[in-house]
Amino acid sequence: GAHGMFFDGPDLVCTGDNSVMRQRDVNGDGVADGKPEIWTQLRHPEHGANGLVRGPDGCYYLICGNDAGISDKLITAARSPVMHPRSGGIVRFSPEGKPLDVFAHGFRNPYDLDFDAAGHVLTVDSDGERDHHLPWYAPTRLFDVAQGMEHGWLLAGWARGWNRPQSFFDNVERMVEIGRGSPTGVAAYRHWAFPPHYRGGVFAACWTLGRVYYFSLETAGATCKSKLEIFMETTGDVGFAPCDLAVGPAGELFVAIGGRHTRGSVFCVRYKSPRDEPTGNRRTGNESPLAQVLSADQPLASWSRSRWVPAARKLGRQAFLAAISDERLSADERVRAIEIFVELFGGFNVETAKLAAASNAPAVRARAAWALGCARAGAATQTSSSIGAQILARLTSDANPAVERAAWEAMASDETLDADPDWARGLSHPERRVRAAAIQLARGVGQASYRGFLSKVRIDAANCPLRLAQLWIQLPDTLDALAPPFAPGDMFTCCQALTALAKQPARQLEAVRLLQIGLGDLRIKPGNVEAYAGYLGNATEQVDRATRDTMIRQLAPVFPTSDAELNRELARLLGMLGADEPTLLQAIAGQWSAKSSVEDDIHYLIVASLLTGSRTPGVTSATAECLLSLNKKLDDLGQFPSRNWPFRVGEVFAELVRRDPALAEAIVASPAFGHAEHVLFVEGLPKKLRDQATRKLWAALAGQDREPTPELIALAGRLPEAEARPLLDAQWEHPGLRDSIVLALSRYPQASDRGKFIDSLASPQPDVVEKSANALIALGMDTTAAEMAAALRALKQACGAPKQV
Repeated sequence: GAHGMFFDGPDLVCTGDNSVMRQRDVNGDGVADGKPEIWTQLRHPEHGANGLVRGPDGCYYLICGNDAGISDKLITAARSPVMHPRSGGIVRFSPEGKPLDVFAHGFRNPYDLDFDAAGHVLTVDSDGERDHHLPWYAPTRLFDVAQGMEHGWLLAGWARGWNRPQSFFDNVERMVEIGRGSPTGVAAYRHWAFPPHYRGGVFAACWTLGRVYYFSLETAGATCKSKLEIFMETTGDVGFAPCDLAVGPAGELFVAIGGRHTRGSVFCVRYKSPRDEPTGNRRTGNESPLAQVLSADQPLASWSRSRWVPAARKLGRQAFLAAISDERLSADERVRAIEIFVELFGGFNVETAKLAAASNAPAVRARAAWALGCARAGAATQTSSSIGAQILARLTSDANPAVERAAWEAMASDETLDADPDWARGLSHPERRVRAAAIQLARGVGQASYRGFLSKVRIDAANCPLRLAQLWIQLPDTLDALAPPFAPGDMFTCCQALTALAKQPARQLEAVRLLQIGLGDLRIKPGNVEAYAGYLGNATEQVDRATRDTMIRQLAPVFPTSDAELNRELARLLGMLGADEPTLLQAIAGQWSAKSSVEDDIHYLIVASLLTGSRTPGVTSATAECLLSLNKKLDDLGQFPSRNWPFRVGEVFAELVRRDPALAEAIVASPAFGHAEHVLFVEGLPKKLRDQATRKLWAALAGQDREPTPELIALAGRLPEAEARPLLDAQWEHPGLRDSIVLALSRYPQASDRGKFIDSLASPQPDVVEKSANALIALGMDTTAAEMAAALRALKQACGAPKQV
């Protein structure tokens, strides 16, 4: 079946189960003629090849999840924004269907993408739902996709989840964090029919929660900002699972629903305007042919292209050349003139490129930079490469950050660099997107130009941002886990930057991240203790002890700072170093409070478990209270632990107890010990305390008039039989606990339990059936015919069930 599709004239370009293909309809009868034209083979498991759109450059953009199998083998262009893709990404195809490059990567499973009027690529990535309320959890999130950049997700598959925090300079910040959900369709609204508030923003669907969100877009420096609004959502028990969105010719929003055995349908959302509402920018039908093309609604949609492309070709090249530099036209119209010229007419001539780049409208200058950098435009442009490069170099010092970002990104797509950009400005730029684009250029095609800049500039402590950028640039493409990328002197430079940049937390975060990479970067490969993925360095052991000790002495006094995100990452770094400073554990414990989030609490618990040195009674007590408050905080939020949450918290608790033997007794002695979910701590206690903790927890739940959990039943079953049996027998009236009770009773079966074991042979749980059968065997065959018949019927039913095979 098709997943993403785009109608191109009479033809259909789509993603199938394992390929991207074009179906041709030569005679226009709506039926495919001949075999499909296969463009490339990609995997389509749960996280495979998804949405497909045609961009303003005429190329096709395919967005893929982290199991699609994207690799550098897809790249045929001389320069690809991403040379070594990781996880999910965006693959770009030529209009003829040739895979060109990988535009961006580092996604989990984004399902769709679209372009706004400024050319921003917008998508919503899926969350790591199994790790909700853990420090590395990444919510569903709206991105202004950054060309060539990584967007945080590092792993393949759906079972493990680790996402780089958005503060890390080597990935892209999130425009909006949405929360739980399964994102599907994305549609930028570039029509007049809806009220002005909805024009120029983007709609996004969530399949799981039955919602369609709207995000208004507002220019913010080199990117844009937004906020979440719920546009429509399901109510009651009626199924509403939106899986795709599209804007129709009349400006209506089509919402397709269905998938995974839910009801399939299509809703159409129209705006019924009041009679006295102003007409706004509605079309009169009397505009000139050029104006109709430049202001076409939803210009990237198939239905819109079928109208304006023939009209544009009829108007011809000269009409759009004139429009590009016509300051009487709106900036939006001139931007569209540039895009149309790139797609249909091959690029700028010299004078037009100069005029567009000198426009008084930043949006036009930014789009001029984009046009000069388009690979397709560059192949047929009348602008010589040297003049184009000079124009781009000048735009790298533009007064507008969006123009600067576009210029740096455009230069990175060149095969050669024939002009020198403003390195000093770009590499020390306060805008994160601009600085990242400049660093990418220096690491790629701009290496020679950057080295020439270095030969003329002295970089020392006085220009610390340039020094940090220099360290970024010199990093190898891939890190060797056995070879730290920085010399001790470079590591000390980063440590000193934390003091030198005391009032610049963003720059301090950059220094901390560089130090993390200097330890071999975060270890995310599966390990024996999964909770420490993202908290250990790949090459920490290869950094000599003297260097590590010096770093710890310089870093520990800086913590804590006044910036919460800097504190989180500095603490992570100190944990990676296994720091042993007398006051550090107390400072870490100071981050736990009644108001601190569950995620932060666990983060600092992990860090504390990595710090060496003895614990004071105060630290032990604070650690115990923090652990015991986690579930109550979730209760107060009306939230529940996710699937992996108890396992990861249990792993951290085990390491904390190993570091601090007094912690186990502090947990059991605390008045806060008594939540049903505290069972996970009992499992990690030494044997001498486990029975005591089980009794206390059982009594606490009984005092709250709450029935025990299956996990507590299992613990009670380990008590001495004379103590355990009355507790277990008293709970048999609760059907939801019977499987757990039988498992416990099977340790010491008695004839009085024979009926319980016979009934449990019909359980859907294989281990319950097995333990019940073994218990009956242990009790012997001295039974009634009726009991034997019941046992045989139940056992036959259990053995015949598919899940037992």
